[in-house]
This record gives sequence, C-alpha cells and structure tokens, in this order.
Amino acid sequence: MFRLFYSLQQNLIDNENEKNLYLVGLKFYTTGEWPYYGEIIESTKSQISGALLGLLVGLPLYILPHPYSPIIFLVLWMTLALSFFAWYISKKKFNIKPIFIWVWTLTIPYTMVYGIKLHIWSYALPYSIFFFITLIELLPLKTKPILSVSWCLTIMGFSLLSLTQLHLSWVLLIPLVIIAFYFVNKKKIKKLKFLFFLLGSLIGGSTLVPTFIMKSGILTEIGENLIINWSNADKLIDVVINIFYLPSYEVITNSSLLGNFSLKIALAMEHEWVFPAVIIVTLFGWTQVFLYFICLIFPTGFHRHSWDRIRFLLVGMVLLVWLGYFLNEDVEVHKIHLLFLPLAFYFSIYVNEWILTTRPWSKYVFYVAFFSLLVFYVADGIKEKSKITNNPYQKKIILAIQNKDYKLLKNSN
Repeated sequence: MFRLFYSLQQNLIDNENEKNLYLVGLKFYTTGEWPYYGEIIESTKSQISGALLGLLVGLPLYILPHPYSPIIFLVLWMTLALSFFAWYISKKKFNIKPIFIWVWTLTIPYTMVYGIKLHIWSYALPYSIFFFITLIELLPLKTKPILSVSWCLTIMGFSLLSLTQLHLSWVLLIPLVIIAFYFVNKKKIKKLKFLFFLLGSLIGGSTLVPTFIMKSGILTEIGENLIINWSNADKLIDVVINIFYLPSYEVITNSSLLGNFSLKIALAMEHEWVFPAVIIVTLFGWTQVFLYFICLIFPTGFHRHSWDRIRFLLVGMVLLVWLGYFLNEDVEVHKIHLLFLPLAFYFSIYVNEWILTTRPWSKYVFYVAFFSLLVFYVADGIKEKSKITNNPYQKKIILAIQNKDYKLLKNSN
C-alpha cells in the first residue's frame, strides 16, 4: 500500500521519454490498433519489436479509463514480482529473519524509483527478477532447490522472450542461458525437460509473433542499434560502482531526488525535519557500497561453497555489463546495469547476513536507516505532489482518454 500511495504522489509524466512510453499504450487504447512495436530508441529513431509494452500500458486503460491506471497496474505487478523474490530468498534458509528480507526487498530505492514511474526499466525489472530466480535455481550454487527444473526452464524462457520486447540488453542474458543449459544437462535429466524452455519462450514471445508476420524481424532491429563504443572502455570502475549501488540505500539516477546529493540537501532545506534522514540514508548507502566491494574481494566464511560461486557469478555479471557498455552509445540513458539488479540484490543478502550475524548490534543501524528512508520517501512525496497541478501533460492525458484521441497527448509540448 505504501508503494502505491508513494506512486500516486508522483507526476504521471515528467519528460519526453515517459510521454512516448505512455503513448505506446494510449494509442492502443484509443485506436484499438495492435501495438506492433514498443519503446522508441532515440539514438536510431527505431522501435523495439513486440506488443508487450503496449499491452502493459494500454490494457489497464481498458479496465479503468483513468490516467493513473497504467501506474496502478505497474505498482501491483512490480510488488508481485518483488514479493515472489522475497518469498524465494526467505526459503533459502539464510540466517536472517524473513521480515527483514521482505522489508529490504520492497523498499530499496532502486525498486521504488523504477517501480512507480513510467520508465522502461519499471516494466523490465519484474521479468529480470523472474529470470535470475530461475538462473540461481539452475546453477550449482550448493543451496537447496526451491523450484523444479521444469518450472525454472519455463519461467526462464518466458522472461527472456518478454525482455526481448522491452530492452535490447536482453542479448547479455544469452551467455547465462547457455551456462544454465550446460549445468541442467549435467544433471542427466530427461532431454524433454528442455521443451519447457521452449514452452515458456512461446508464451513470452506470443506478443512478438504478429510483428514478425506483419512487420520486420528482430534481428534487423538489433543490427540497427549495435554500436561499438570504444570510449566506454574505461568504464569498468563505473560498472562496479553502479552495480553495488543497486541493492543499497543510495541511488545514481536522474529519475529521483535520491540520485543527487545536492538535490537531497535542497529537499532538506525546504523541509528541515527531513535533514537528519537525508544524512543517515546517504551515509548508510555509501557504507553499504564499500562493504559490498570488500566482500566481493574477501570471502566472509558464511555459506562458503555457495558464497564463492555467487562472488564468481557477480564478477561475470560485471564483465557482461562492461561488454554492454561497449555496445551502447549512451550508458546513462540505457542504464543496462539495472538488468542485473536481482543478482546484485541476492549478493547483498549474503553480505547482510554476515553483518547481522557477526555484529548483532548492527540490526539497530538497519532499523534507523529504514525509518530514515521512509521519512525521506514521505518528504519526497510531498515535494512531488506539489508539482502535479502544474504538470503540462496531465490535462492532455485526461482529454486524450475522454476523446479517444492519443494525438492530443502526442502533439502536446
């Protein structure tokens, strides 16, 4: 409920990217035309193939023709995915109380930033969560399996083909699928099990089929947007920092006040009562990032077998993101490291378990940080709420829905 309340305090649309994303679903709702393509890729002025984005944004408008219907659905969808992730981690028998895992999962800033706003990663993250849960299950991490191989392969195929319709960074997951297949094959299970991956792929890719039949294929689309950018070769440290920020209380992003310290201070100056919370959350976030880095280099001794393999997997993830930086013209725009948020978060659970177990007093630090974060969310919500009445897009969206004419929003400035 808090996530939904916080989302309704935000502007529905703040910029052209969010406007274009909303238009994909609004056009589907107002015209009834099948949304063959999704998000516009600004660098090449092309669009991602597949109807998934248009359906995710447009179908809620059919259910409830209200400007915030897509946001309400998004919040519920993201909360469902995060709840499944929290349940899954709780079943892994970490020496952490389940309530801590649930609170941590549902409140980390990155899932708040991208789980309540019209951003492509808000829609991609739930599928990324499902993908990495199945990957963790299929790899030999020396932990007790929670899901069957059949279910894992089905969900992996479904989430991968869904992600192909939302963000081009899905290609970075292909090596992970191959590795998962290798270890599944080593289990000497029936080869027919791999048909479950095909089944999941068919379900996830069903909204992609009409585009293949009526329009152009996805391979052409990838070729158009494949850009080798050697200037990003020196971004390795940035990759590590960005990944460690994902499961922390600090955020590097232009989508929220959480991402800019000067804006945090400005918020504290406007609402003095939030100043202590700003300082606490910031210092706590920086400390977390430092500890994640230390624990990546030096093992903690907890769950030693699975811990070493998770560290190795995280290093591989860093290299994959770095590779993705080579293939992107503007990494700040595409933020491909967000694709790996679930794995970074799973890594953070190992670190938090070590901290909470070896230093019992640290739980009180977590309590203070969590309370401070809630205070910050309240202050940020108050500030964002004041902007809604002055938003130029708000009235245009209402008119577009009432008149069943998406162009009223499309032609607005």
